[in-house]
Amino acid sequence: QAKWLADGASAASTRSSAAGSSASCSGEAPVRPPGPAPSFRPRRIMVRGWAPVGSPITSRITEIEAPEGGRKILSRLPKHVSDHLVQDPPFATNYQIVYRAMDPDPTFITRATDYIRTAIDKDNLAVRKCPLRVAMEISPERREKWQAFRAALDSLAAKKYKEGEDLVVCQRSLQILSKDLTHIIGRFKGQDWEWDVAGCEYIGYDHGTQKEEEEGEEAGADARMVGR
Repeated sequence: QAKWLADGASAASTRSSAAGSSASCSGEAPVRPPGPAPSFRPRRIMVRGWAPVGSPITSRITEIEAPEGGRKILSRLPKHVSDHLVQDPPFATNYQIVYRAMDPDPTFITRATDYIRTAIDKDNLAVRKCPLRVAMEISPERREKWQAFRAALDSLAAKKYKEGEDLVVCQRSLQILSKDLTHIIGRFKGQDWEWDVAGCEYIGYDHGTQKEEEEGEEAGADARMVGR
């Protein structure tokens, strides 16, 4: 078997005091309003890079390679870090390398991610000559945004706009910019993706919004004519 990991490039309200007293006398627990929803806390660290979005299925690492690579990365970490990381089975992670943080300290996963990234950079670890990327799992809200962001990139790619050649893509802020960085092509406003009209005109991309606005204006004009 070839060596694959190698050095390289308040819905509820409280009861009245009378009701509360009777509940207490009957031995029932008093009803309290629910507290705020718990905030998202990441518990997984992903290592990837050899199979970007859109890659063929053949780019996946195998069920043997995934745990093998995971152990090799763990062996490069300090024991106080590696002892609190458990690798998920490859079938559950689509053949990525994914670690679960078992330490209850909420800051541990951030520190562990930094340790993994440092170990990979230090030894220039790569999979099939592809540099590795390390990231903590994202919240459901961020995941929803990411899916809309990828859909926007796919729509641009369908019109032959290429990342790096025609566009600059910022994955951290989830923005798409013109190559010369003078115009924003699209970005999020709150949870909604929004195309920038001026930016799209600058690169000659018809995202459909202008057409929809024109059709809306024509429909409004027709309605006004009928009302006369």
